[in-house]
Amino acid sequence: VAWEHEQFSRFRVTALTLSELSTPPEFLESTGGLYDTR
Repeated sequence: VAWEHEQFSRFRVTALTLSELSTPPEFLESTGGLYDTR
């Protein structure tokens, strides 16, 4: 289970990095409204 946690952490870090680099509205909407604050 340790490797799964490591993979998840790496994925989360990558997602956060991409979101910090650029957060186009199209990407936010394509995520299915996970971060929808409307």
